[in-house]
Amino acid sequence: HSMEAFIYSRKCQTLGVPQQSWGFTHDYYLIRDMFVSIAAFSGAFLWLISPSANFLVAFFFGLAGTIAFAIWGRDYLKISSN
Repeated sequence: HSMEAFIYSRKCQTLGVPQQSWGFTHDYYLIRDMFVSIAAFSGAFLWLISPSANFLVAFFFGLAGTIAFAIWGRDYLKISSN
């Protein structure tokens, strides 16, 4: 666990995140890793049903994410250049 904390702290330093915000960054990675773990277990469960079910669900989540980004997303490069 200490190595993981070092990696996140190093990432914050590299990105120039103020030290007071490092706790928030740790929370972000915790929540992100929880979603990734749930997705991995869900994928394994779907694979037991059928490999095609796994790929279809992944396709529809990708499609939904693309549509959501097209509607509500922002281009990071345009925002950061302002």
